Amino acid sequence: MSLLPLRIALFYFLLAFTAFAWCLVSLVCAPFMGFRARYRFVVQNWCRCAVWLARTLVGLRYEVHGAENIPARPCVILAKHQSTWETFFLSAYFEPLTQVLKRELLRVPFFGWAIMLLKPIAIDRDNPKAALRQVAKQGHERLEQGAGC
Repeated sequence: MSLLPLRIALFYFLLAFTAFAWCLVSLVCAPFMGFRARYRFVVQNWCRCAVWLARTLVGLRYEVHGAENIPARPCVILAKHQSTWETFFLSAYFEPLTQVLKRELLRVPFFGWAIMLLKPIAIDRDNPKAALRQVAKQGHERLEQGAGC
């Protein structure tokens, strides 16, 4: 009998528990931090925890190819959104990162409030043309401020 279903259930339980706890702590501590420290505290450390949980409990393995091609200066990184994996992974290993997300996520109690502290580009997916213009404008502003997109 495989223990994988149990390990997957434990992964999701711990992911939800740590997300809730991390959001509460972030809402208390993060407003008093500079942006880079806030990013590391709120996003990067928790996403590294999520990647570690996936590797340890579920046995997820990954390889990074072409990392030498990523410039040391702010840049745009695009990922085809297929699951939460790329969100965890990219957020864990690139900083500072400006997330582009659907604006409805900002309304999620605790999670949305914590994410709001990171100044994401929150788009309206019902209006794709306006969303694209918004990403171009705000993305350019974030790059000039030294944050990647």
